[in-house]
Amino acid sequence: MIDNFAGYPEFFWFLKSLCEQKNNMLSSVLKFIEYNRLNLF
Repeated sequence: MIDNFAGYPEFFWFLKSLCEQKNNMLSSVLKFIEYNRLNLF
């Protein structure tokens, strides 16, 4: 049980960093779309 818990912080940190990467990617995509929308219209 304790051995399993030892890996949890790394796992949660991995999920957290993954979510942050996704959020950064999503915001970048939204900015890109917004930029193109301003150019198109």
